[in-house]
Amino acid sequence: MTFRYKKDAAGSRQYGLIAEEVERVYPEMVSYRADGKAEGVRYDQLPAMLLNEVQKQAKQNRQLTAQVARLTQQIGALKKKDAQIDALNERMNAVERQVRVARPEHLASAMP
Repeated sequence: MTFRYKKDAAGSRQYGLIAEEVERVYPEMVSYRADGKAEGVRYDQLPAMLLNEVQKQAKQNRQLTAQVARLTQQIGALKKKDAQIDALNERMNAVERQVRVARPEHLASAMP
């Protein structure tokens, strides 16, 4: 969130986190009052926690990049096989057309 301190004559914009919202995700990042309610965010712990999360995201990004590369390779192989199937299908259709045109008597009765 952003805020301005009332006593700041310059009215500088400040940035902060809402302890109750942080508590839902990282309760260990919150300091508590004696009654157990969230009091504030432990900003001194924030850099280490953020670095840890960035490292996790970097690892996940590397894994996903590798997975995309493998899938891209598989798609290429499947496209090649699909083209081969199309070529074979076209050849088979050409042979069927030739058979229909030639129509030898002994094959004519077997063809629909």
